[in-house]
Amino acid sequence: MPVHHLNLNKDYTAQYKKLGFDFPGKVKNSVYKRQNQFAAGRLCAISIIEKILGKYINIGQDSFGRPVWPKGFIGSITHTDDIAIAIVENKNNFLSIGIDAERISGSKEIISSLEDLVLVEGERELLLKAKRSDYEFILFLIFSFKESLYKCLNPLVNKMFDFSFVEIIKIDLHNNVVIIKLLKNLNKNFLINSLFEGSFEYNIKINSVLTKVAVRCTDLIL
Repeated sequence: MPVHHLNLNKDYTAQYKKLGFDFPGKVKNSVYKRQNQFAAGRLCAISIIEKILGKYINIGQDSFGRPVWPKGFIGSITHTDDIAIAIVENKNNFLSIGIDAERISGSKEIISSLEDLVLVEGERELLLKAKRSDYEFILFLIFSFKESLYKCLNPLVNKMFDFSFVEIIKIDLHNNVVIIKLLKNLNKNFLINSLFEGSFEYNIKINSVLTKVAVRCTDLIL
């Protein structure tokens, strides 16, 4: 899958506007940091599509804040304070893709918040079995995968769902893959106990994890 990233250590708003594109209303009224993150993420995706089509095509935003992909493409965009990342694929191969990047923090306040808001019982058991040195990494990994799965499935089911709908049931730190299970029905295609495989990468330079979940066209018939 084509992936592109930009480090958020420079201004991308001017470059984005130079292509003839403008910010959607919510972003236009936001602070500069948000505008720069938006511009960088869009430029990542625009760059991938330009290499395929040979022209620059804007990626809009729908009323839910989701990217509006050009005909024939699907993808996902994410960012931390340090980096913006986009992934784009041919719609003939994938129904949807979700990615998420999270910077791992040792903040006790953030860790406590994630433990309370994100985890379901099975994930608490996974963390209890983990090495103490892996605890923070796995906690943020679980959080990130739930975000990625939401971004992947939300456009397909057109409904919001929270962290309690999803459980990470297996984490393979050697092969960088996880297995994710739905705990509740989303629609007739995505039912309770449906399983998804996700993959992840760790960026040691910025201490962040990038997670990815995709639904292939062969996985189900809509």
